[in-house]
Amino acid sequence: MTVGAASTTDSLLDVLATFPDHGTTCGRLMFPEPGVTITRPVLAERANGLGRELLATGTDPGDVVGILMPSAPSFPPALLGILTTGAAASVLPLPTTARDPDAMADDLAAYIRAAGIRQLVTAAPFTGLLAPLLDRCPELRVLDADRCGTASRRPTSTTVRTHDPALVQFTSGSTARPRGVVLSHGAVLNAALAPIRRCDFTPADVGYQWLPLFHDFGMIGLIISLCAGFDIHLANPATFIRDQERALRYFSENGVTVCTGPNFAYDRLLSTAECRDLSDVDLSRWRIALTGGEQVAATTVRRFTEILGRQGLPGAAMTPAYGMAEYCAGITIGAPDRAPRIVTVDRASLVPGNRVRVCTDGWDLVAQGSPLDGTEIRVVGSGGSAVPTGCFGEIEVRGASLMNGYLNDPVATSKAVRDGWLRTGDEGFVLGGELYVAGRSKDMVIVRGRNVHAEDVEAMVRQVPGVYQRHCVAVADKRREQLTVVVESTMPDRESVAEKVRQEIAERLGLAQVVVHVVDRSWLPRTTSGKWRRAEIRRRVETGELGA
Repeated sequence: MTVGAASTTDSLLDVLATFPDHGTTCGRLMFPEPGVTITRPVLAERANGLGRELLATGTDPGDVVGILMPSAPSFPPALLGILTTGAAASVLPLPTTARDPDAMADDLAAYIRAAGIRQLVTAAPFTGLLAPLLDRCPELRVLDADRCGTASRRPTSTTVRTHDPALVQFTSGSTARPRGVVLSHGAVLNAALAPIRRCDFTPADVGYQWLPLFHDFGMIGLIISLCAGFDIHLANPATFIRDQERALRYFSENGVTVCTGPNFAYDRLLSTAECRDLSDVDLSRWRIALTGGEQVAATTVRRFTEILGRQGLPGAAMTPAYGMAEYCAGITIGAPDRAPRIVTVDRASLVPGNRVRVCTDGWDLVAQGSPLDGTEIRVVGSGGSAVPTGCFGEIEVRGASLMNGYLNDPVATSKAVRDGWLRTGDEGFVLGGELYVAGRSKDMVIVRGRNVHAEDVEAMVRQVPGVYQRHCVAVADKRREQLTVVVESTMPDRESVAEKVRQEIAERLGLAQVVVHVVDRSWLPRTTSGKWRRAEIRRRVETGELGA
């Protein structure tokens, strides 16, 4: 079977079983911190063994089985082992082991109850921390993945169909409470095979992934590597965040060709590259730097090519993408052999239903590619009707990777999906066949008759001297028609930093009435995927919880 040739009856397991067997030479899973490598034959045997244990303890087809473990060697066998039983896998967001055990247990219990999880697959370091969780969920059965044996054959003959659930993916909760998104085998397959075709992934590629596997971007990255058959290095997220120089040297030493991450991660890499001696680092093999999950900044795209180009990075390496958990991560991806297009638009034209005006002095927006195979996008005006190409509005999507729905929540599902179209809540436009995303409709506020997007303000403020590592968030107060900007800073004169922020916004946007708060480093909370937790920031601002 060639890549992308899945039939309507294929499950994810069928496709993985049919792909060419590269034995121990390709498709390996490498874990840098423990120094462990898993080959495809070993992965299959461990997955079958874990599936056998699940069946022996009462897992039935259609069940939802939880996974609680980091990006560790036991994770991929656990994921595939669950799928061998006909059950769906739900990867729970990882709590920090430094947290209070009772608070950790409360959070996990909420996910477990929401998904109806009766069995949980775990591994170190969480095996010794589950007592408080079992007090709250006494019927939960726990399986230690590290103690499961192996098996040469799939443990059941149950037929898994394309529309059967494969994953229950919890959303990141950047703007709302996390929900369980039910994704079928067919949706997951299309979400893997379409990017493989677009980016021409082959067993010759080498992937590097630091994103947590409970995040949709991280999960689909792992599945893509499994389907395409290339080696992937699964790094600890905390290690990547702490030491970007180490990451860049690792890319060079291992010939990494593919890496994924949100915009802020690439900003961190660039900050490191600007101040460290990387003359011995060779990034010439890094052909795809997939960026998505949050607003793609034009400044980041330009600096990425300029700064890392000194280490041999190809000029077209940065590849913007757009996706959502409700659409199994991938909706659009840019052409991998062409530098991203950037257009400058007149902010005043970004009104639902209006034609977007391209200009020379305005807001720079990055094209996030054209729709992937099996996917359609459209832009709708305020009345819900599709608007012509080049007009602004809410982005909607439909196609083969669309979720079955929110788990046990038909009301939320009916609100999110209208006549087969997923309402993304993001605003943007299509130009030249590519999608441009301006931001969330919830984060747009009308100030004195003008539409102001939080992402536009943040793009300006990141450059202000005194803003710590570009950490800033703008939140809309629609009742007062007011925008509030919160920036982190380590500078002693906070009022001076605030005044510089106000001046930048006034000069660039002509807005004088903007509230600016300067807070301590690490005050701004992020979601589990690294995006700013806007709803929580808005709540803190409204209640005056601004720290010292």
